[in-house]
Amino acid sequence: MTLMRIGVISDTHIPDRASVIPAEVVAAFHGVDSIIHAGDFTSIDVVNTLQSIAPLHAVHGNMDEYQIKQQFPSKKIIDAGRIRIGLVHGHEAGYENIKQGIERLFKNDSVDCIVYGHTHRPEKAVIGGTLFFNPGSAVGDRSQSIGIFTITDTTFDADIISF
Repeated sequence: MTLMRIGVISDTHIPDRASVIPAEVVAAFHGVDSIIHAGDFTSIDVVNTLQSIAPLHAVHGNMDEYQIKQQFPSKKIIDAGRIRIGLVHGHEAGYENIKQGIERLFKNDSVDCIVYGHTHRPEKAVIGGTLFFNPGSAVGDRSQSIGIFTITDTTFDADIISF
C-alpha cells in the first residue's frame, strides 16, 4: 500500500535554459502528494507552476532571484511519513566531494535521505545508511531527469526518471 508519492526536481533554471517546465515533468508529477525542489528555480514562475500541481517543499539555490531566496531557506528538513528527508541545494559544499560536504550539513539532524542538486547530474548513493539523492536537472542541454519517491509502511523507493 502506497502511503505517499513525492516528485523530486532541481535546477530548473527557467527561463535561462527553457521557457517552461517540460511536459514530461508535469505528467510525471500528476497525482503526487507533494513536490521537493532542491533549488535553482531562477524564476518565481516555476514556484507557481509547481505549487499548482502539489504542495511544494523547497530550498533556494545559488542562482535564484531575491524573491525566491526570501521565500525558501537554504536548508530544510521534511518529515514524509516514516522517512525524514534533508533538503539542500548543495552549492555550499562545492562540486568536489559534494556528498561529504552535504553530509556535514545534516550530521546532527538524523535524516534517512538527503536531496540535493547543483551538479545537474542525477545520482543515487547510500553512504553510512543515508540515501543521497540528486534528481539531476529537469531542463537544459545535458540529460534531463527528475525523481519520484514512493513511501509505504515498509519500503522507500527512490527512482530517477530520465527523458
